[in-house]
Amino acid sequence: MEALDRDFEPVLDEGDFLRLVSLVRSHCGYILSDRQKDGLCRRVLTRLEALGLDSFADYCAYLVQDTDGCEMGQLIGWMRHQSAGLFADAQQVKFLAEWLTILAKKRGPASRIRIWVAGPWACEDAYTLAMVASAYMKNLSRYDFRILATDLDETRMAQGQQGVFRTQEVDKVPASLKARWLTRTSDIHMQVDTGLRDFIDFKQFNVLNDLPVKRAFDAVLMRRAMPDLERPHRMIILRKFRDRLLDDGRLYLSTNEGLASNQWFEAIGPGMFKKRTRVFHRLRLV
Repeated sequence: MEALDRDFEPVLDEGDFLRLVSLVRSHCGYILSDRQKDGLCRRVLTRLEALGLDSFADYCAYLVQDTDGCEMGQLIGWMRHQSAGLFADAQQVKFLAEWLTILAKKRGPASRIRIWVAGPWACEDAYTLAMVASAYMKNLSRYDFRILATDLDETRMAQGQQGVFRTQEVDKVPASLKARWLTRTSDIHMQVDTGLRDFIDFKQFNVLNDLPVKRAFDAVLMRRAMPDLERPHRMIILRKFRDRLLDDGRLYLSTNEGLASNQWFEAIGPGMFKKRTRVFHRLRLV
């Protein structure tokens, strides 16, 4: 639809707001509250301009036709947790890298290691993990080592593929790893070396859907996502993670995600879980 010249700004009425809330909830499980209405309105106005649409009703109709979820990723980008950059709150990533090092030694050179990094911090966590693993495991090229990084936001995944970050986003990277893997490209940007980027695949993907690749993973890392999701959607995601993990696989979440030991995972530390191979008791989200 060609946008009309307008002398007024479209208004987000209660009906369109509730429709948007419903579309976001059904598509990706995120919960929008009344206090987010103004932020949602500003974001949709930006998308109306970008898409050449005239009204919130037009945008709702556009989202319904958005079968690949790319526009939904653009919409919810404003409500995601703002990134603090690489190595921000990196303790979980370090624990995961330590376990991968043990796994690699047990399996030997050229062994297959697969990690799935999902959620709003997928780009930052994938690069942080690759850097830490390169330090712990010494030479990643000795192994069949791959990281799959996924998020709803297609723009974020494209940026992740380029590996370009603002200088303040890499301030917490240890000096030795920064010297090895980062190159300054401008006064305000640094880029991850292609030798590290080649270990990571970036894909726009909704974790509520079935992963299109037929692979099993040694570990899954997803931080800063679960608290924003409705409980039924959290259950769906946890079950998908469990089904995609190898026996003895690991799940790493933020330490405040509110997940206790359950029939799918056994807690082995704050925010750290081991896949169960038997069903013991009901899932408990606290």
